[in-house]
Amino acid sequence: MTTATFDQAGSYVLRLTGSDTLLSAFSDVTITVNPPIVTPPTNLPPTVNAGPNATITLPASASLNGVVADDGLPAGSTVTSTWTKFSGPGAVAFANAASAVTTATFDQAGSYVLRLTASDTLLSASSDVTITANPPIVTPPTNLPPTVNAGPNETITLPASASLNGAVSDDGLPAGSTVTSAWTKFSGPGAVAFANAASAVTTATFDQAGSYVLRLTASDTLLSASSDVTITANPPIVTPPTNLPPTVNAGPNETITLPASASLNGAVSDDGLRPGRR
Repeated sequence: MTTATFDQAGSYVLRLTGSDTLLSAFSDVTITVNPPIVTPPTNLPPTVNAGPNATITLPASASLNGVVADDGLPAGSTVTSTWTKFSGPGAVAFANAASAVTTATFDQAGSYVLRLTASDTLLSASSDVTITANPPIVTPPTNLPPTVNAGPNETITLPASASLNGAVSDDGLPAGSTVTSAWTKFSGPGAVAFANAASAVTTATFDQAGSYVLRLTASDTLLSASSDVTITANPPIVTPPTNLPPTVNAGPNETITLPASASLNGAVSDDGLRPGRR
């Protein structure tokens, strides 16, 4: 007794021969070998991995690194994938919801479960990823010093006063503070009087001619800034006196009796000026 194997399907006649060394005999057997039974492959659902969980801080977007694989069945089919929001407090926008690798943006902070689903037209599978979206980091505003402009330089002729047209602005910080301003004399030969030294727009008077640098300083209680303006105060314009004719008075009328003489009491006065003399 033995066995026989075949390398392909078909009908085979096998012969068994027996011999006693002098005489022999044989017998045939027919073996029909059918081809293998081919079992069609089984279609399996796609393999889906939505990628690792992530934590972001808004307004940053989340990178989604999903992976989709399939067995290629049913034949001729195309595997499609789709991202959707499974849960979460706000709206989610996908850069390309049909791509396993994409980005997602969120309109508010919270914990979101995003689902990647793949289908081969007959079977589907899905995988979830959790994205934790932290609220934005709020940076407190930075206090900046006031902005100060002392205005344009000016030239005056004494005794006129100078108009000071300064400007002060501030960012409103620190909260609740009030910006104050003050005019001072930074340099100059004489004294300066300000109509209102605490007002950016005011006037200044000078007791003598010269070049003056006036400084406008503003403070928000923590930071201060200043700006300078130059006022040139020219001396007064002296008008030379006008020469007038002498003043003459011949005195009162008089009556005499000859041979008496008449007394003349004339009076002459002058302003002391004559052409060419001051």
